[in-house]
Amino acid sequence: MKLNFKLKCRINRTELYNGKHIANVSTPAQDEYSSPNSFKIYSERPLGNVGDEIEPVVQMTGFIRQRKYIDKATGQEKMYYDDSTFLNFVEPQSASMSKAS
Repeated sequence: MKLNFKLKCRINRTELYNGKHIANVSTPAQDEYSSPNSFKIYSERPLGNVGDEIEPVVQMTGFIRQRKYIDKATGQEKMYYDDSTFLNFVEPQSASMSKAS
C-alpha cells in the first residue's frame, strides 16, 4: 500500500547526499502555542530554495526496528521499538496522450 499526500511546508535547509536532494521542511503550527512539525523530504531534484513555501506530493514509507538495551536501574535486558519514517517526493506523472483514430 502506498500512502501519498500533499504536504504544505516551508524549506528550512537543503543538502545533496549520495545523489539525493534532501529538504528539511517545517509545517505550519496548529495554533500560536504549538510548535511546527519538521520533516526531511528526499527527492531526485531540488524542491526549491530555503524560505520557499511548497506543497509537494510525498509518499510516506518506513519501518519499525526492535532494539535491546540494559535497564540501568534494574540491570535487566529490555526491548524498545525504534521507528523510522521517510517522506519521498512523488514526481509528477506526465499525462499520456493517445491519438484518436
